[in-house]
Amino acid sequence: MRMRRTDWRARTSAIVIVAVAAFAGTLAEAQSHMTVHGVATIERSTCCGGAMVRPGRVCSASEAYSGEITVRPGTRNVGRVVAHVRVSSGGAFSLNLAPGTYCLVGDVKAGGAGRAGQRGQVAAETDANRDPECMQRYMSECESVIHVPSTARVEVRIQQGCFGPCYRGPMPP
Repeated sequence: MRMRRTDWRARTSAIVIVAVAAFAGTLAEAQSHMTVHGVATIERSTCCGGAMVRPGRVCSASEAYSGEITVRPGTRNVGRVVAHVRVSSGGAFSLNLAPGTYCLVGDVKAGGAGRAGQRGQVAAETDANRDPECMQRYMSECESVIHVPSTARVEVRIQQGCFGPCYRGPMPP
């Protein structure tokens, strides 16, 4: 039996419409995401011996961070992870994110706040010389908060003190 020309055109048109709709949905989803470029640095304290620091002396050194950045939605380092990105040896990274607000942290805080035994957790968290409430606050703080789509370039500064975060023990002589 031969198909009538009008049936053939109707079926072809329907197939084309479905294909175009599927492509448009994929295109819209891809366009809703934005690539965010950034650079990560680690700032280390260099005046750790306990001696008095002379006025005008800079007590930190900055260098490119070469770890991994963990990304969570919101303004606190809690909840599900939406991305992990490896930072290049020069500290550069790129992320493809949907519109929203995101918290970025380095390796030490990658486990998030309040999650014992997670990757990146500060090893000395239960040390007698560390304040547990301070550690909870520290682990929940973001190194950087970004807003997509308004943030196209981000700088992540990871602070590293002399004795680690929340140290409350004796100071060196």
